[in-house]
Amino acid sequence: MRKTICLVAFLALLLSNALFACECQYYESLEVKFAKMDAVFVGRVTKVGPLKNSADNYDVTFEIEKLYKGVNGKAVVVSLPAPGAANCNVGLLAENTRYLVYATLIPNGKLAASMCSGVYESSGNWYKHDVEALDALVAPAQK
Repeated sequence: MRKTICLVAFLALLLSNALFACECQYYESLEVKFAKMDAVFVGRVTKVGPLKNSADNYDVTFEIEKLYKGVNGKAVVVSLPAPGAANCNVGLLAENTRYLVYATLIPNGKLAASMCSGVYESSGNWYKHDVEALDALVAPAQK
């Protein structure tokens, strides 16, 4: 009986992870990911929210510090999944924090990003890796 309970608990844990796991499309290379994104930039968060409820997206305003592609102007608003809204959320971003953002245009004309597209805080390894690679990929005249 004890083995049966342990097996059922183990299977339930596996199934819950499978049902709620974020399924991201992974790109063969940074070059392919860069080509598929509508906007790629390094920006500092100047405004977060408001977050109406955990099921909605929330808007984050970024001051552009380094532009790789796709944004006009010195600031941009990006829609992100709210914490708890989807398993692909990146959490609530912090004001005055620098991020590398890969975003796509969604049907309403806004830019959107998620854990799957890529939103990397400047203190993380993915940020450092990708910024170095993007600097080598994108000619200085295009930045």
